[in-house]
Amino acid sequence: MAPSAISIGQRNGYHPWEATLEQIRKAGVLKNGEQVPSLEEFLDIVMVKNNCTKLVLDIKNITSPSTLTEYPIKAVQRACEIIKARHAEPWCEFICTGNTTVARAAAACQASYKIPVGWMGNQTPATHKAFGFSWANMNAANYMTPYGKGDKTIDQFVNAGVEISIFNVDMKSGDGNAVYSEDAVAYYVSQYPKLRFLCTNYPSWLLAKVK
Repeated sequence: MAPSAISIGQRNGYHPWEATLEQIRKAGVLKNGEQVPSLEEFLDIVMVKNNCTKLVLDIKNITSPSTLTEYPIKAVQRACEIIKARHAEPWCEFICTGNTTVARAAAACQASYKIPVGWMGNQTPATHKAFGFSWANMNAANYMTPYGKGDKTIDQFVNAGVEISIFNVDMKSGDGNAVYSEDAVAYYVSQYPKLRFLCTNYPSWLLAKVK
């Protein structure tokens, strides 16, 4: 089960790729009362003996003000360096934007650092394999069938030997990336044994359904 994500928009007049952590933190705490965390602080939380929780880092592409692929590429490379230095590979995985330039860099990092990366490219299993990915992270609402608008199926990936995770299975309507009808939720819960992850914005709610 994948937990809720933390993302940081513009803070203290800076976008994250324009500033240091100290400059971003000067904007104050987040809405939940916590300070903007560093990767090292996240690792301190998850790197506990017998902990079954993993840290899944989402490699985002920058689409506004322009497509700046150098920044997410540098970010994933630096994240891998930090993870390796902390010997945190067993606790970490990545999911990657569909942008092919960033995806190729992420696949190279996966090969170098042996940290699994799931691609959100809405591509066939064969294309995932061609890029070097063994894992696909798929949008349930827009990429999948029968309950989404797409034409991909879970079995299509499973039968091709490509692991698959699904986002998001939610209890109510969200931002258009979620399925939340009673039938859709029941379907993905029934498919959970085939999935690497089942992502949601409501982890306690979904955990109760898959137990």
